[in-house]
Amino acid sequence: MAGDGSLDVQGAVYSVLANLNPALAGGRIYDYVKDDVAFPFVRIDGSTSAPADVDGFSGTDEVIQIAVFSQAYGKREIKDLMGQVKEALHNVNLTVANRPTALCWWDGTNLRRDPDGITHQGIMRFRVLSYEAE
Repeated sequence: MAGDGSLDVQGAVYSVLANLNPALAGGRIYDYVKDDVAFPFVRIDGSTSAPADVDGFSGTDEVIQIAVFSQAYGKREIKDLMGQVKEALHNVNLTVANRPTALCWWDGTNLRRDPDGITHQGIMRFRVLSYEAE
């Protein structure tokens, strides 16, 4: 486990997204994407963490970035996918090892077109506030 629990939090986010039914983006959810991957797909990107200790409990305030990619014509597919991600992760208590409290909520989105002129990319930010077990 990373000292701040960030790897466990990423695993919990992945677990939520990978277990959606129907499968999100055809089950294509990654933290590293090879060049030949099929569209659409979701990538769990970087994160930032800060201490959030309170009343003797060791805590972490983490912002996780999730990128959604689509090459479908128009914005319907990417917006549908982003809606599924938001519904799955907004206002939930994630199941994280050694962290009985891991509250997750949506913190914002940026939708843009990549320089290739074809690919839509939705960058979503989720904040996770977690505390270690006593």
